[in-house]
Amino acid sequence: MPLIVAGSVLTAAVWLPFGVIRPAYAQPAILSAGDLAVVSHPVNIDFGGRIRLLGYDLDCEQLAPGDTLDLTLYWQALQPMDENYSVFVHLLGENDLIIAQRDRYPGQGNYPTSLWSPGEIMADRYAVQLPATARTPDQARVVVGWYLLGSDTRLEAVGAD
Repeated sequence: MPLIVAGSVLTAAVWLPFGVIRPAYAQPAILSAGDLAVVSHPVNIDFGGRIRLLGYDLDCEQLAPGDTLDLTLYWQALQPMDENYSVFVHLLGENDLIIAQRDRYPGQGNYPTSLWSPGEIMADRYAVQLPATARTPDQARVVVGWYLLGSDTRLEAVGAD
């Protein structure tokens, strides 16, 4: 019996760093331009000449209170950055009131912008949960952007529309 317990603990100790911890802290996969052919909503929005939003995918078009919006954003680094910008995803309702939001560093917090290389493209996933008390029916729009944490500095978004 002690050998079974010791074997189980040893197996867990060997597996956890590689099977659980490493994937949780992994950097996002870097994509090629050809990978963008499957993006459902291509866009071309430049953020301060540093980052470009190439497109996005939404998992659904309608949500109910308490549901989660799964959004994938396809980012491209345009130049080296010394700063670590945070990205925000806001769901804005009537009168531009924030219904729900998600703010964090890119890559689930594992790939700050200071590590990005120019030309690099990555897919970054965001889960934005609507509060259970969200008013219905309502129409919302998704707004994304970049800012420096601890300051009011945002990267200006420039696009076709």
